Amino acid sequence: NKELEQKLKFLSKQDMLTGLYNRHYFMEELEETISNAVSDTLCSAVVYIEPDNIKELKEQVGINGTDLILSDIAKIITEQTGESIISSRFGDYSFTTLAQGSDVVAVQDIAENIRHTIENHISEVDGQSITYTVSIGISVVCEAARDSHEILTKADLACEMMHKAGGNRVHLHNPVTDLQANRDRDEYWHHMIVDSLENNNFMLFYQPIAALQGDTNER
Repeated sequence: NKELEQKLKFLSKQDMLTGLYNRHYFMEELEETISNAVSDTLCSAVVYIEPDNIKELKEQVGINGTDLILSDIAKIITEQTGESIISSRFGDYSFTTLAQGSDVVAVQDIAENIRHTIENHISEVDGQSITYTVSIGISVVCEAARDSHEILTKADLACEMMHKAGGNRVHLHNPVTDLQANRDRDEYWHHMIVDSLENNNFMLFYQPIAALQGDTNER
């Protein structure tokens, strides 16, 4: 029935843990925003959010505790962005928001409010009071934007730079100053991949199996 169809459609867009939109829906919205960027008067922006020191955080509170922290971060993002901004759980430990047709300064203010609120928030995990911070990168979507991958890479790079700078910071991607940082990151990963190939350090985690004929489902 229609009610069930609507419920299934809603669930297909949602991340079950946080209640935010999922990565697939976010990418669809970002692609549409990029395609409309030429006619938009105001630019849009992608905000990329990741907890600092996530490895140490997982070791401290475990998987279930980490899930509680991610849920708390999602609630803060929702409170600070409102319904007009699309927010998603983009990866296991990352979040993205898409502010469409917004002033960049206003987006930076929102990102700073998210950072500040999380810094001052305390999560209760199995009787422990846990505090943590996030790093936030921002990338602008305008006429010059070529594709979603480019936009997300810039926002991710801006976030990563803040991790390396000590965390708990917000950074708007700058194509001039961030260029060298991007080269350094590419050089690092090139070295890692070559070393892993030479020393057999790759491990298979996921292998999709798809039918060449007929069945369109993926195993």
